[in-house]
Amino acid sequence: MRFSRYFAACLVGFCCLAPTASWAGSLRSVLKSMAQQEGFRIEGAEQLGRERAVATEGELPEQLEALLKDYNYVVTYGGSRIATVRITSPKRTGPKPTDRAYVQTTRVGGHHQISAELTGPNGERVPVVLMVDTGASMIVLPESMMSALGFDPSSLGTGTSQTASDTIPVKVGMLSEVRVGGVAARDVHVSFIPDAKLKDTKLLGMSFLNHFKFSLDDEANELILLSK
Repeated sequence: MRFSRYFAACLVGFCCLAPTASWAGSLRSVLKSMAQQEGFRIEGAEQLGRERAVATEGELPEQLEALLKDYNYVVTYGGSRIATVRITSPKRTGPKPTDRAYVQTTRVGGHHQISAELTGPNGERVPVVLMVDTGASMIVLPESMMSALGFDPSSLGTGTSQTASDTIPVKVGMLSEVRVGGVAARDVHVSFIPDAKLKDTKLLGMSFLNHFKFSLDDEANELILLSK
């Protein structure tokens, strides 16, 4: 009887140590299951290797940080919930390749900011700090910058931008050049939004980033740009 009680106690202790769902299976399958349960989308899963998932605990952002510790990734939110996890590249372990530009970023919360120079119709280079936003289709600036860049408001196209809570009228133009670090892209679309809507935030969107193969290195705080 004493042996049976001891055996039962050990069995209970063993069961308590059983792995959670985040222990079981490949990293790819665990992330897919987590995305289905939590209602977010995964992009860039082809960047993942065949490694097993590690044990995780805590809130969803903490679990993602543990699971993707060997990868660079970007999280976008819809309201207070994670909407998309975009895996951009494995983290670099060797020396830096020389065929690409490494642009130092500044972290503001979970976002990266970079310094850039924008050239509009007047040919003047205007320095600006932009937040890297892969969810923005264009560079997004406040309307108050139109004059400094040499845009005539009457010559700009019009459109709308959909936010989580509102539809905003925008004016659309073309920057002759956008320079970030040691690289530049020409003929880059830009949208201008009323200043009050942006709240001092300016965005580096895909109209620039699509000129390059790019990734964000969270550990080194770098935006890596490789010409296509």
